[in-house]
Amino acid sequence: MLSLAICGLAASAAYAWLAIGGLPLGSPIFFVAVAVAAVAYGVALWLIPRTRASRRVLIAAGLLAIAMRVPLTAVPVGGGSDMFRYVWDARVQRAGLSPYQAIPSNPALAYLHTAETRKMNNVNIPSPYPPGAQIFFLLSTSLFESARAIKVALVACDLATALVLLVWLRSTGRNPLLALAYAWNPLVVLEIAHSGHIDAAGMFMTTLAAYALTRERVAASVLALAAGIAIKFLPIVLIPLWWGRARLKHAAIGAGFLAALYLVFIDFSGQTAPVGSVTNMIRGFRFNGPVFKALAAVLTPWGATAAGVVIAMAVAALIRRSRIARDPAAFAWPMAAALVCSPVVYPWYLVWLTPFFISALAWPLVVWSLMILPVYTVWQGLHNGGTWAVPPWMGLVEYAVLATCTALLVMRRLRT
Repeated sequence: MLSLAICGLAASAAYAWLAIGGLPLGSPIFFVAVAVAAVAYGVALWLIPRTRASRRVLIAAGLLAIAMRVPLTAVPVGGGSDMFRYVWDARVQRAGLSPYQAIPSNPALAYLHTAETRKMNNVNIPSPYPPGAQIFFLLSTSLFESARAIKVALVACDLATALVLLVWLRSTGRNPLLALAYAWNPLVVLEIAHSGHIDAAGMFMTTLAAYALTRERVAASVLALAAGIAIKFLPIVLIPLWWGRARLKHAAIGAGFLAALYLVFIDFSGQTAPVGSVTNMIRGFRFNGPVFKALAAVLTPWGATAAGVVIAMAVAALIRRSRIARDPAAFAWPMAAALVCSPVVYPWYLVWLTPFFISALAWPLVVWSLMILPVYTVWQGLHNGGTWAVPPWMGLVEYAVLATCTALLVMRRLRT
């Protein structure tokens, strides 16, 4: 227990240093703090199987998980944060306007701006976030209309995800300390408590869906999956995992719920559609997605997108027919395949995979969640006049390590 506690304290101290020192993303000193947290996390993963999960140990581990988040949650939201767009979208909805039509740079909408929303980026385009995310923005700013309120709501989703994992592990008779593979993961702590990305809400709903499905609560799982898809489209590739488990009535429930969320935002004049950022990303956004670039060179961007979805769904279908269909990793790998084939692979996109790190079959993805952290050099480079692009050598190392680890996992599974 003492060794595990030391790891948690070391990581908490690193995050506190990052917060109190105001260390810029991607700066050398930022990476020193992150390296301390990453090493502590790696040692903790090694210690977990060797530590008895007593009530006292679980409480201490949970308190340390909270301690890792508190300093970063208290950090003021920096300029250009996506959370400013979240606040804008909430204000637009309260004004009775559509976030898919209201462009922040429009002078006619200047009265909707606050000191925070004037700091948002991409002010010349309407909202990139799907209807489920829009509802989350509205609800999370019901009491306090600020970026801080949204960040607190996202951290609540983060901690709720850890609780679901704890219940999941207990229900299957596994070591509940494995929930720390998620709760202490540096990528999770940074991207939610520090940067406050909406992915935390979608990840929470997808984790609920996976847990409910493994407990044979199919209707609840379908509703949760639909909510996750409504926040971001990524978990749509998991649908094959429900084949043979969900009946037609369950599919109707999920489709109906999803349709109801979209109907709230549909513009029946035909001018806009509430599809979020998908079309913009496919047309021109590129970041850390070398596989997509290769596919697009052969198939066109839209063809590459279709190929990525097909590949990810094929992975889900293969897993559904395998012996690991009920393993938590079954939900991570199809989304990982979709992300590998995506035109944009920001570090926070990998947050969707992290709840399923409670499975040993997800260890290559654990490695990926750490290997993607050097990408933050782009933020520092941009601040110094650089370009918004991952250095080719860095992307090569990141994906080569992922491919190697995945190949080792597959070969080991084939042998056994």
